[in-house]
Amino acid sequence: MIRSLFFRGYLATVACLLLASCQTAGHPRPDKYSVTGKSTGARQETRIGMGKVGHVDPPYPWQAYYHEIQADIALTLDNPFQALDEVRKAEVYKPHSVYLGLLKARVLAKTGNLPAAQKVAENLARAHPNRLRPWLLLGTLLQLEAVKEPDPARQKAFLRQIIPVYRDHVLELDPLKDEAYIALSDIYSKLGDNRKSMDVLEEGVKKSSQSAYLPFYLGFRYERAGDDARAISFYRLSLSRDPRFAPALESLGDLYSRKGEWEKAQKRYESLLALQEVGRIDLEVKLLKTYFSLEKYPEAVRLLKRAIGEHPQNSRLPLILSSLLVQESRYDEAIRQIEEILRSHPEDPRLLSFLGSVYEKSLHFTRAISTYHLMIRRFPNLYEGAYDLGDLYRRLDNSPKALLYLNDAKSLSPERWEISFSIALAYMDQKKFPLALKALKRAERLSARNPILIFNKAILYDQWNHKRYLPRVIALLKKTLAIDKGFADALNYLGYTEVIEHGDLVKARYMILHALTVDPKNGAYRDSLGWLYDRQGHYMKAIREETRALSSMPHDPTVLDHEGRIEHHLAMEIAAHPLSSDRQILLLSYLLPKGTPPPSASLPDFLLSRSRGHMRESIMIHPLRHKRVLRYLTWYVHQDPAFIGDLRKAVRLWERLNPPSGPLRIYRVESGDTLQSIAAKASVYGSPRYWRILEKANRSIVTNPNDLPWGMVLTIPSFTPSQRTVRKFRHGASMIPTGEFLFPGTARIIHPYDTDAA
Repeated sequence: MIRSLFFRGYLATVACLLLASCQTAGHPRPDKYSVTGKSTGARQETRIGMGKVGHVDPPYPWQAYYHEIQADIALTLDNPFQALDEVRKAEVYKPHSVYLGLLKARVLAKTGNLPAAQKVAENLARAHPNRLRPWLLLGTLLQLEAVKEPDPARQKAFLRQIIPVYRDHVLELDPLKDEAYIALSDIYSKLGDNRKSMDVLEEGVKKSSQSAYLPFYLGFRYERAGDDARAISFYRLSLSRDPRFAPALESLGDLYSRKGEWEKAQKRYESLLALQEVGRIDLEVKLLKTYFSLEKYPEAVRLLKRAIGEHPQNSRLPLILSSLLVQESRYDEAIRQIEEILRSHPEDPRLLSFLGSVYEKSLHFTRAISTYHLMIRRFPNLYEGAYDLGDLYRRLDNSPKALLYLNDAKSLSPERWEISFSIALAYMDQKKFPLALKALKRAERLSARNPILIFNKAILYDQWNHKRYLPRVIALLKKTLAIDKGFADALNYLGYTEVIEHGDLVKARYMILHALTVDPKNGAYRDSLGWLYDRQGHYMKAIREETRALSSMPHDPTVLDHEGRIEHHLAMEIAAHPLSSDRQILLLSYLLPKGTPPPSASLPDFLLSRSRGHMRESIMIHPLRHKRVLRYLTWYVHQDPAFIGDLRKAVRLWERLNPPSGPLRIYRVESGDTLQSIAAKASVYGSPRYWRILEKANRSIVTNPNDLPWGMVLTIPSFTPSQRTVRKFRHGASMIPTGEFLFPGTARIIHPYDTDAA
């Protein structure tokens, strides 16, 4: 554009010089072109009279051309008012120029004077009805004017007046004009007539058989409407007309990627990338993700090397690869990649935080803690290191250490609501509800109307005293949903509360189903829905949902109890009212894995046997739930004579697993536990670095420290970690016993009894 403007300016300058040389060569203008009309024998200066618009000189083309160029330059420099001035000057020399009229209309629109621009375009279109560009510009300006109309009814009436501009004029002059079909489609869409909007585009696709853009745009519209099949067909049509049409290639690749058809997505992305000398980073990332989904790791490595070679200054590419490796659970490779980046960017705290989070996901908690300590030492004035470390300790069930580091983070950044929220959660883990409530209120002051904080406040009151604070809990849950109607946890919690409190079951069902639309694989939501159906007497639906919940939460005592009770209720109902053969097959499909032969016992006896097993397992996990014990004794005491003896053993085990005070001597493995996470608990050793003590003591039963089966009971040897202290030195520096000097001022963050800091 700039080169074109300079070229045009060059031509105008040459024309001026030629005219001047002609005059200098002894060819003075006739006296009749001078203002005075007198012949002086010398070359006269051209003058324009001030009284009226007129020219002494004849209308030489170079004069209009000069002002036209000046208008183009002014527009390029984003100065539409100067451009308008130049266009008006050019019109003096060429008053009937269609090009200048179109330029004037565009410039007027740039200045914000849409009515004047619209009038100029309309006059041009009426004066030149067989010219295409005036009608196109008029349609565009009318659409801009319609968008500014605040009244919806008047806006629709305005839009209807625009349709004839495109239908009766533009398409009559050029039936292959893509712009007209797209404009009509957009107008019908704004009028609410989506069917006609699509029909106009399909009409254009048929008439303009060479256009690749129209079928692409129609495919885009169908994809946005959720009709993927038709979108794919029109994207393919676009590519059949132009196999190198990049928008269709990328959109088709994105659609296949969203549908999980990775092979097809790969083909489109590779075709698009082959068209580019230097690949786009976002496209290379899409293709990388496709390779990882197909487990084509050599291709991913080659692509990444190409991308890094094309964009050597982009430090995000290695990070993107690291993120993809984490997503694929290839933690060792991700860690190596991040460490490589850290060598060239050692002062980036985000990289250290990311590395620590990868260590957490890979279950290397000792390395994660060391990384966060390194953040604290390198960046003593940033809160992130202390916050990440404190929150990790909280999730490792070590609230005392968590509170130490979280409070340090709060002192560094008191305006962060997330820190106060984590402090509140740590106090809730310790059952210190008044302190938790105080921290939660502080977080609410920092982030008003935050649904996460309001929901957790409801949980706090519910755990504190369910009966006493139940009205407050319900009010807070409703307040959460008033702010965020799609808050799935609040929907489920409120719905389940309605179920157990014998409230409005219809309303509860709506809320729980809404939560399941957000997270359909959530076992807790399935359990709530199953128990609701049981309360409604829909036992077949209840067993379907509760079995799904049990498959995702196989060791949860509440889910096991619900499953057993629902099976008992259903057995009683079937004994009174037998099921048809089709319903029996459906029920067994819920209860038995595919391919399992049907039970030899009758269906009620089979259900009662399952019920007894599930309820018994629930009690043995948590034997102090007295109502469950009494219910089991009422239903199955005669069929299970060994129950009383097993219950006594379970109670003794429970008392050892949950001593009123002091450290644990045994520990029952929960889902997701590792030896490091167990050693880090405040009730064990308080640090993951002592996991080998547990491994040595339980060598006969532990085969993999990171893969412990649920329910395994571990012995915890008595062990007291050495109390290492941080010694003070002159000049305010501090030193860890290993001899590594810290930055000044970090002694308040490395706490005396935190052996992980050493």
